Order: sequence, then structure tokens, then C-alpha cells
Amino acid sequence: MNVWKMALALLGALLLTWGYSLRRRGMADRHHRLRDALLIALGILGLTGYYNWGSYHFPGRVHTHEFFHYYVGAKYFPELGYTNLYEAACLAEAEQGFRRRIELRRIRDLHRNVLVSARYVFDDSTRIMRGFTRPFTPARWAAFRHDVAYFRDRIGIVRWEQALTDHGYNPPPMWNMAGSFFANLGPASDGLIEGALSWIDPLLVLLTFGFITWAFGWRVACVAALFFGTNEPALYFWTGGAFLRQAWFFWAMIGICLMKRGRHALGGAALAASTLTRIFPLGFFVAIGMRLLWILVKERRLDRAGARIVLGAVVAVAILVPASSYVAGGFSAWPAFLQNIEKHESTPLTNNMGLRTVVAFRWDTRQKVTFNPNDIDPFREFREARRNALNGVFGRPLFYALVLGFLALLFARVVRREMDWWVMAAFGFGVIPVSLEMTCYYYSFLTAAAFLMEKRASIAIGLLILSATTQLVEFQTYFYDIRYTAESIVVLAFVVWATWIYGRTPLRPPSSS
Repeated sequence: MNVWKMALALLGALLLTWGYSLRRRGMADRHHRLRDALLIALGILGLTGYYNWGSYHFPGRVHTHEFFHYYVGAKYFPELGYTNLYEAACLAEAEQGFRRRIELRRIRDLHRNVLVSARYVFDDSTRIMRGFTRPFTPARWAAFRHDVAYFRDRIGIVRWEQALTDHGYNPPPMWNMAGSFFANLGPASDGLIEGALSWIDPLLVLLTFGFITWAFGWRVACVAALFFGTNEPALYFWTGGAFLRQAWFFWAMIGICLMKRGRHALGGAALAASTLTRIFPLGFFVAIGMRLLWILVKERRLDRAGARIVLGAVVAVAILVPASSYVAGGFSAWPAFLQNIEKHESTPLTNNMGLRTVVAFRWDTRQKVTFNPNDIDPFREFREARRNALNGVFGRPLFYALVLGFLALLFARVVRREMDWWVMAAFGFGVIPVSLEMTCYYYSFLTAAAFLMEKRASIAIGLLILSATTQLVEFQTYFYDIRYTAESIVVLAFVVWATWIYGRTPLRPPSSS
């Protein structure tokens, strides 16, 4: 399948190059119908390629592992919070007669974020249950036992025990507000999970590309869809077939679309909703903030459009934070989330991506060398080596210097008067991988670079070449840490090039082909 995705991305890049070459020679109308037909075909094939053209998870469509975490985590968040999911699942299983199986397994202690023998759950089960955010009522505990049994039986015992070594339930209270609404529609069942909730994300994706078509036109939408479906980091494998995992993408892309159509306040509100849903979309505000401050200092005025973006974001935060806190059981859910994220930020993963991933990589401590299958936590040495590398002389100082260098480059582009506000928002695709480290499957945010097609056709071409290159990296690598470090390097090269080229080339008006 990945061979086809790489081929589609390369064909898209060649098609755009063909059109770009004809426009430069004054022959934009030549073969335009053929080029349009090919672009539509590639866009459709690209978008459906995200779903592996119906093979999904080879062959399952529903990602039961993800659903367990997000359905159960959201439904019982008032009782379990961020740290009690696996312990409670083991206690529920023990009541169903599986105590011996649990004693022989390992689980992740989400309080300390380490793998341990599950025996500790029974050492003082009363203490563990008292440690829940709030006590289960008998009815809620019975419902929890049912839901745990449903997912255990559906996923199979081997993959179930692997699920209990993952990293728990981690979304912000904003996501939890929507997730808990859907999760509480009924007990876990095939009808609810497979027949209803698993269709939410495909609908969000379709709506997103509908908005892109509305704001930027169908050509840009086709290029965006082609990248979305053919890039390697954000494969369906990771979060496809779950529910509401595309909510942040929906709000972020729609926010930029609204700005493009002049709805600056609504655009700011949508970007704020995306940020509250996954935090890292805050990067879409960075260039906007730079420009606002520059105008304020240089011209001693507050730009109205920029101010409306900020006002929309502030109003959204003022509404959504209290509402999500209420659903989660109190405002303490937000400090608990930040504490939980800080814990995960200090835990390097093999599928992390970003500048920090590159800076912390060392060949002699790569996954192949440090992985110890005989340790109860096989990745312990890997994580410690990454932390040590990042805290070394060529770790954080180098990282911060490179971040500042990129922000200086971006600032030089931002102060240009002709840069529209939506363009500044779109440049979050560069801020995010440079300044933040996160798992690979969020890298669909790079789709925002396709929006610059009407300003710089070369950036859209580069984006599709990037997508094809990530597939090539996948072919050439086996261990995740090598793969996603290499893909991080490719992404960062594209980001720096795109930011540089935007200011180097004279601006062109939008083309019709």
C-alpha cells in the first residue's frame, strides 16, 4: 500500500510542476482540462488512501485499542482521572475471575509512568479504590465492569494486555467534554462503537475538506487531501478507527479557512478550540502574535483583523474552559491535565517527532542497542539515554538556539505587510515541529502548508515531495526511533525551506490552474 501512496504523492508533485512550468511560459490554459481531471483523481485517491482503500487496519475498521482508552477514559473520567484506568480495569477483571492472569501480567503504573508487575494492584486494593478521583457508585462500577469485559473480549487477550502497557487516557478536559457525551450514550457494544461512534472521525475529515474547498477552492483541497492521505507519519494505523481523534484537525483547519474568508473572530475561536483539544495547535497563533506585536510597536496601533482573531480566541477560551471543567467534575481537571502532560513530556517515545527528537538522538543509544526484552520495562534504557542526551551540552542549549533561529526567520517573513492573517496562521505548520516534540500521528497538521499553494506553488510541490519521502524513509527503516528521527529531519528541512522561500520569491496572485 505504501508504494502506491508514494507514487500518488510523486505524481501529484509532477502534475503541479507541469502546471507551474506552463504558467511561467504563459501557457496556463494548455491541457488544463486534463490537468484538472488528473488532480481531482489524485485528490480522491489520496484521501481514500488514508483509509488504505478499504483495508483499514488490515482488515478491521475499528481501532479497539484506541477506543478502549478514549471511550472508557472519557466515560469514567470523574472516577478515574488520568492515572487510575489500568488499575481499575485489573480490579474489575479480578472480580470476574481473572485474578491469576492479572498477577502474571505487567501494566503501566500511570502515576509514575513505568511498567511494573500488576501484582501491586492486589497488595492494597482498598487503597487504590480510595485513590480514585471520586468513588464509583454500585451502578457505575457494574457499568465499568461490563465495558472492560466488552473491550477485553473484542480485542483478544494478547492485545488487551498490551493495551494495559500503553500510556493511559490523556486528552484535555475540552476533548473530554465531547468524548464523555458520546461515551455515555450507552454501554459499550458493537452497535454503539462500530455502528455509530467510529463514523464520527470520517465525517469530521469530510467536513474539513469541504471547508477547505469552500475557502481555498477545489484545487487546493485536492492537494491537501493528497498529502493528508499519503504522508507516512499520520497513518490510519495509529489513530484511525477511533473516535474524535480528528477533532483538533477539524477545528485547526477550519480556523484557517474562516480567516481566509474574512471571518477572523470565528477563525480565532476555532483555533482556540483546536488548542484546547490538543494544546500543540497553539503554534498556529505564534506568527499572528508576532505580527500583532510588530504593528503595535512599530505603528503604535492595534490591527483590527488581528485583534478580532485574538478576541475570538479569548471568548472561546472563556466559554470552553468553564464548560469542560464542569463536565470533568471541577476546574482541578485542568491542573491535573497539565501535570499529566508534563509527566509524558519527560518520557521519550520511539515514535516521537520534532526538532527535539533530532537533537536528542544518539546512534550508540538507539532503540536497537538499548532495547532490553528481559527487563520488565524494555525501553527503560532508551528513555534514560534520550533524557541524558537532551540534558547534555549539545542538548537543550542547541535545541533552544535552533528554535530561536527559526523564530527569527519566521519573524522576518511575518513583518511583511502583504502577508495575510490566514497565511500567518498557516505557518503554524513550521512552528509546531520546530518548537514541540509529539507523536508522529499528529503530523497531519502539515496539511496547512497546502493552503499556501495560491501564494507559492513551489511550497505545495515541496509538500507532496515531502509526503513521498516519508514513505521512502519507511521502506528503508525498521526501528521506529530511526524512522521518525529521519522523518523529523525531512520535515524540518521542508519547514525551513518553505519559510525561507516564502520571503525570497515575489508574491504572485492566485492562479486558476
